[in-house]
Parts: sequence; structure tokens; C-alpha cells
Amino acid sequence: MENSQPNLQSETIDKNTIMQLMREIMEQEGRKIIAPMLEEKLLEKPKASRIYGEEWIVLQNRLLNAISNLDLNERRLIMFLSPLVRKEVDKDPHQQTFIVRVKDFQDEYGIKSKAYYQELENICNSLQHKTYEFWNFSANKKYKSKVKVTWITKGDYKDNQGEVHIDLHHDVIEMLTVFDKTNPFTKYQRQMIVKLGCYGIILFELIAWILYFVTGRAKWALRAVFIVAMVFGLINHYVMLFRSTPFVPWDIFSIGTATSVASNYDFAPTAGVVVVTVIFIALIMLMHFVDFRIKWKFRFRLIPTVLGLLVMCLFVNALQDEDFQTDNYLYPFLFTPAYMTKVNGMAVTFAMDLKFVAVDKPDGYSRQKAKELLDSYAGTDDNSDEADKSDYPNIIVVMDEAFSDLSVLGDFDTNTDYMPFVHSLEKGNENTITGYLNTSVCGGNTADTEFEFLTGNTMAFLPVGSIPYQQYIKSTTPSLASYLKSIGYATYAQHPYYGSGWNRDTVYPLLGFDNLSFMQDYSNQRFVRKYISDETSFDRIIETYENKPDGQPAFIFNVTMQNHGGYTDTYYGFDNTVTADKLNNSALDQYLSLIKMTDEDLKSLIEYFSNVDEKTIVVFFGDHQPNDTVASSVLAANGMDYNNLSNEELKLRYQVPYVIWANYDIDEAAGKDTSVNYLAANVLKAAGVPTNDYQSFLLKLQEEYPIISAVRTDKTADKTLDKASNKSDKATGSKNKQADSDMLNDYKLLQYYRLFDWEDK
Repeated sequence: MENSQPNLQSETIDKNTIMQLMREIMEQEGRKIIAPMLEEKLLEKPKASRIYGEEWIVLQNRLLNAISNLDLNERRLIMFLSPLVRKEVDKDPHQQTFIVRVKDFQDEYGIKSKAYYQELENICNSLQHKTYEFWNFSANKKYKSKVKVTWITKGDYKDNQGEVHIDLHHDVIEMLTVFDKTNPFTKYQRQMIVKLGCYGIILFELIAWILYFVTGRAKWALRAVFIVAMVFGLINHYVMLFRSTPFVPWDIFSIGTATSVASNYDFAPTAGVVVVTVIFIALIMLMHFVDFRIKWKFRFRLIPTVLGLLVMCLFVNALQDEDFQTDNYLYPFLFTPAYMTKVNGMAVTFAMDLKFVAVDKPDGYSRQKAKELLDSYAGTDDNSDEADKSDYPNIIVVMDEAFSDLSVLGDFDTNTDYMPFVHSLEKGNENTITGYLNTSVCGGNTADTEFEFLTGNTMAFLPVGSIPYQQYIKSTTPSLASYLKSIGYATYAQHPYYGSGWNRDTVYPLLGFDNLSFMQDYSNQRFVRKYISDETSFDRIIETYENKPDGQPAFIFNVTMQNHGGYTDTYYGFDNTVTADKLNNSALDQYLSLIKMTDEDLKSLIEYFSNVDEKTIVVFFGDHQPNDTVASSVLAANGMDYNNLSNEELKLRYQVPYVIWANYDIDEAAGKDTSVNYLAANVLKAAGVPTNDYQSFLLKLQEEYPIISAVRTDKTADKTLDKASNKSDKATGSKNKQADSDMLNDYKLLQYYRLFDWEDK
């Protein structure tokens, strides 16, 4: 990961390459129906001129098609020339010679080779012998001709000056300038284009050919590909809009959850969505004219179909290969999925992600080794000797939907404090521990934070974007709930929404919860916007406590819903009580107003338990920060662009406050930052409840690695191993191995054992 992610203000690559792909398929088979129409349209005089900065390259279909036959280095040179040619032609329209400084070219692509002058000369020589083709139309549009143009007409290699003087044909200059200025539909950032490969095109070509052999008719094959591409693109667009991360393979397991909350989001199409959709529909209709058939019977078409499937499997496997990714400049890091999609293209990224649907065993893993390792931590808890089971406290955990303090992103002023109670606790309060919790998710995927807290496992060892509740928990899985149940606790899981969301109604019993409460079980329901209020949710906690078996401690795990997105709609009976000065963001105002309500309700909950006789500990934290719609204005006010965050800035988006409060004596602390996987073990330690062997291991691991999440892994002595530099875990898509500590390797072994190989499974 680089220090900053490029600001990619365009659609993903494949929205345009999908259309180009199908043109290429038809051209290869001699079907020139759509291509001329597209070219003709592009050659019309534009209604308005749009001139972009030097950091942009704007491609028309002709150029996109032309560079598809070039190798990586050749394509690099053409992309390097694009803004350079535009700049020079703007000064002199007759300019045909352009100077490429070798050092500038090296700096553009991060090339370290000392002999790259010779390599650049080789690239130019190669381009002098390569041509590209396009259709040229006569004035009356009735006749056309196929034109072949040499990329470079002359190269003057000035070794002593470290320069190459390149002469270009006027048709090449036209592609790099005229359309660069005027075409409003295909605009890409340079850093994206230099890595543009043909792999998305190849994927869709393979799909098209397979469908062609299956159906026997080109029109149905092409229509199917267009429909799949359109639907896939629309899904990705709205997933990106709502949670700021792209559509990934494991999202398929979350369709039920997505459907249950879909009504709360705004699906109003933007102009771009309308344009792209109309184009796809038009192309689907135009396939009526592509009537090419295979007259073979299906049993004869079966052989090329199978061969096509085999080739596609091999190609997808190649995309997932680390060496292939390195050699072809594919961006492999799953911890920045949005950037990965924008660089590689949507289809290629999806294919690469398929590798991580299943989780491989860690190196050196065996069940026996994991059991022996766990056994070595048995009885190491200092609390185990002095623990009195009759004196175990009630443990109440509230994971509050989207609760966060956005001031962690930077300063901003509001008309009133949006969380005065939590802020007062953070200043130092008796029997209270506060700090920031480092999560693995932002803007969504609540269930991942649940998973980390309840199991002590980390998303750092799993594919980013995966949902263990949906993918991995299919049988009894050890957790905080099952452990507390084993030492005499009554276990309760509560969520004021549908039990089917994230498979909670199935997963909670597998984690050891005996008593479940979902939306239909909440009495005296009060709503804030469309969701049951936190006040109602906290009342359910109190009701559960008052009705639990006498003399038995309770573990109550409550996941709220009130503050769920979206924040852009207006609601009858809900008014914003908090406004952010000068930021002019209604979504932010609504979000902060919701947070203030939660803060008030939390204060009431703690006041209630401060007056009960039984020892009780209350744990409160947010599952993640809100999406970019809310946070973007705060980031902007502090000089940050949500599309272009540095590593350090990005970490801030994964921090939420947490509170551990007790109505009895515990060691207080403030500013104690941790990560979600450690929190439960720390709660037991603070509460005076003995920890099991896995939790004891986590407490020991925390001494060496105080923070472990999918976003960052911090080592003591401020030696940070964030995912941008720690390349040891296969689940990150990394390649450069770095030695992990023995304990970090042990963590991988133990997590795999408890999640995938537990003896009770």
C-alpha cells in the first residue's frame, strides 16, 4: 500500500472495458455492427469541451482497443505520452516531436534499473514496428476503410542527454489529444491506467465464448454477458455507495441481511447510473442483429464448452497466483478493497477474491499442536485462585450500532456536545476503563466486530470483507458465551431487529447463548426513525436482569439498531438536535443527533445499575464508524480526502470509543487503546473472573502486540506492522514474507483450531 491512495474520480475500469470487450469479440468474428456505430458517435463534434489536468488520461474506445495489443512496458510509454503530448500540442498544434526524459519515465513507474535508457530504446523500437487498426468513415458516412497506423514514426535516442525524441503520426496525436479533451465518458486517472491490463476483457471474452458454445447462438451469449455485467456493475455501485467497500464473493452469503435493510437506503439513480444502464440496454437490444449460430448438436458443442471452462478456471487460478500478480502489476492487497477494485477492475478483483472464500491451514498446523499450545496456558490466570463463583458479577455488553466519536478524525465544532456522558467518563472516572477500540470494519459488516469480541479471534487472519457468521460458523464454536455458560452464567443475546440478519438466530446458539431476543420479543417498543430505539433496547437489558434466575450471574450481549444508516432521509418525529458548524452535512447532523440520544440512554442505564445490589459490569462500544457520507465532511475540514487517505489517516477511520464500567471496585484507567479481539479477555480480567486458556493466551499476546485488526497490527515499542507493511499473512494477498513472532504464529494456529477444527465440530 502506498502512502496515499489515488483519488479515483471515475467509474471502475470494467464498466467501459466490458463494452469494448464485446466489440472486440464481434470484430474477431467479422461482425462489424456495433463498432462502427460507436466510432461514428465518438467522431461527432462534442457539444462541450472538457479539459482535464495533467494527472488525467482520457481514453476513447479507439485508444482502449489499440493498447490492448501492447505489452506492459509499451502501454506504459503510451500512457506516459498522453498528458505530455496534450501539453505540447496545446502550445503548438503542429508539434509532432515529443521529448521523453528517461528519469521522468523511471520516476513515473518507480523503476530502479540503472540500464533503463537502453530498455526505453527497446520499447520505442518495438513500437516502431507495431501498428494499430481503426475504422475511418467517409464524409457521407456510407463508406469506411480500415486504417493501420504505426505507433512511433521516428525515434532519436540521445544517450548523453538521457532523452528520447519521439515522432508520432498525426492519428496517434489525435487519439492522445482531441479525445483526451472532449470525451466526457471515459476519463481515468494516470496511476490507474498505467496498471490497466486486458484481464477483465479476457474474463468476459471467455464467459462469452462459453455461453456461445452452450447456447449455440451469439446473440444470446452476448446478451447474457451484457446482462451479467450490468447487474454486477449496479450491485457494486450501490454496495460501494452504502458501505464504501466493493461487492466481494462472500457478500453472496449475506443476501438475506442485505434484503432486510435495503428499504432503509436511497436507491435513487444518479445520472451516471442512468447513462450506463441505458447504454447496456441499448447494446442488449442491438444484439438482435448479431445472428451467428453454431449448427452443431449440443453433444458436439460440449467439448469446446468444457475446454472453455477449463481455460477459464486456469485463467482465474493464474489471477490468484502471487507471482502472476507481481509480474503483471495487479494490486493484491485485500485490506483496501475499494482501491484494489479501482486498480484491477471489478471483474478481475472479484476473481482474485475467490481464492479467499476458503481459508487455508496455517503453516505447521496440526490439531494436536494447537491443543498442546492451549494446554500450556491453562491455569496461568492470576484470578483463578482467588475467584469465588458465588461472587461472579453480571456482565452486560452493549455493542452499539455505528457508535463512534468522529473527533478522532480531527477537530470540528458543534452547537452542543454530542456525547457528554461518554466524554466525562473518558476524563477519568472511578471504577471505569476507557479508550479507543480498533475495529476491522468501517461503515458496515457489524457481524465481524461481534465475531471478534465474542470469539477472541481476529479478522486479520481472514479475508477482509468476509463474514464468519455467514461463511464459517456452521457448528458449535467456542466463544465468550460458551465459556461463561460453562462456569455458571445464564447467557442472553439480544438484538432489536430480525433474527435472520447475519444469521444471528442460527449462530448465537452455536456460540453458547441459551436465551435469544429479537425484534418481536421487545415489549413497549419505541422507535427512532425506522428502528427500535436504544432506550427500548436498554430497557430490555434491565427487564432481563430483573427476571434472571436468583443467585445466577447473567451474561447479556445486546446489539442495538437505532443508529443504523442511512442518514440522508428525513423522518417524521425526528429532528436534528446537533449540528456541525460550517460543515453543511445533513447526514452528519442526523448521525450526531442519534449519538447524543444514545449517550443519554447509556447514562440512564449506568445510573440504574449503580443502584443495584449485585455486582455488575457494563461494557459499551461501537461496532464501527459510519460510512463516508457522514465522515467525509469531517475529514475535509481537517485537510483529508476520504478517497485519498494515508495509512495513518486510514487507521483513524477504524477507531471507536469503548467503556468498561463497574458498580464495584475495579482498577480504573483512561486512554487504554486496544482491539476488539482482546476486549472480552480484558473485561474478564477487570471483572475478576478467571479466563480460560485461550483468553489467557490473548492477554499474553497483547503484551507483545497491543493491537491486532484487519487494518493494523501494532507491536510494542512502537514497532508498527500495519497491513501495508506486514506481508506475512496469505489472507492479505501479500507476497513479501516477513518473519512473525512465535506468538503471532501461535495465534494463527489457535484461531484456525477453534474456528475450523474444534473437537466439538
